[in-house]
Amino acid sequence: MPSKRDLPLIEKMLAVQISRRAAAEQAVAIAAGEAAAARSAERDARQHSHDANGEWSQYISEAGFSPEYSTALCARAIEREAAAAKAAQLTSQREQFHLQQQDAWRKTQAQVKHTEGSIRRVKRKRARTHEERRLAAIEERITFTWWQR
Repeated sequence: MPSKRDLPLIEKMLAVQISRRAAAEQAVAIAAGEAAAARSAERDARQHSHDANGEWSQYISEAGFSPEYSTALCARAIEREAAAAKAAQLTSQREQFHLQQQDAWRKTQAQVKHTEGSIRRVKRKRARTHEERRLAAIEERITFTWWQR
């Protein structure tokens, strides 16, 4: 258990932990923004892929058929599908990174709360010791006065 002599050191450690927590909060906010942007990009890529597949399907169902144009539409549909898959993978990575940043923030938050609790315990112990000494001094005076009678 920390002693009252450790209080200045604990308070300095708390200041460092609070700054780390602030940095972790900022990292979480940045990671959340990146994850949201990745989700948006994935949605757009999925929509483009869906549109390209629709164009290709519509062209194939028409009466006039050009193999070169059909091949180009198919290639575009495949390219858009690959882009959508890549966007989904990036979204997954960004969300995983966001979760890691949240875990890091929770860890720093727990450290700050633990250190704050240590400071409260040391201050409470210091106040209790001071109060006990004060009461002992009062008791000594009362006893001395009573014995003089």
